[in-house]
Amino acid sequence: MDRIVYVHPLQENISVIRVNNPEPPEKIAKAKEAFRRTPTDKEAGHKLALAYIFAERYPQARETLREVVRLNPTDVVAWTLLGTAHSLLEEYVEAKEAYMNVVHLKPLDAAAWHCLGLSHLLIGEYVEAKEAFTKAAQINPSNATTWAQLGEVYEKLGEKPKGKECARKAHNLSQQR
Repeated sequence: MDRIVYVHPLQENISVIRVNNPEPPEKIAKAKEAFRRTPTDKEAGHKLALAYIFAERYPQARETLREVVRLNPTDVVAWTLLGTAHSLLEEYVEAKEAYMNVVHLKPLDAAAWHCLGLSHLLIGEYVEAKEAFTKAAQINPSNATTWAQLGEVYEKLGEKPKGKECARKAHNLSQQR
């Protein structure tokens, strides 16, 4: 049976990864040993965290990534993965904080702004969600999902005409694919 893993941060747009089989324990053990030997090697930390995420061991991914960002505070990939791990654990306030670090470090990353908007949306911070989704749409105006979620935020803020306009834009963009 397929299972869905959240966001792959190494791509320009947000995408869902389907995994048919969990990560084999030996792959996790190998990644864990590599990170243990050289904890300052952020790539080893990324690999271990991704192995944990694919194995649905989200708390271990979160702890690994906390260590990676502690040692490498400007590591955009680690901050993005940390936001993903928090989101998978439904820790949306912590996810928001991680994504805020990403947009601070990489202000033109539309996917990071989108994830930040989603975090704000999920904790009920609609004005902030609108700002983040608007920024994501400015950077990447062809992302239908961003427009759809911006429309949802406008609806929650009681701005129905703007919500419908965004929904139409999302629909039109999705038809172009």
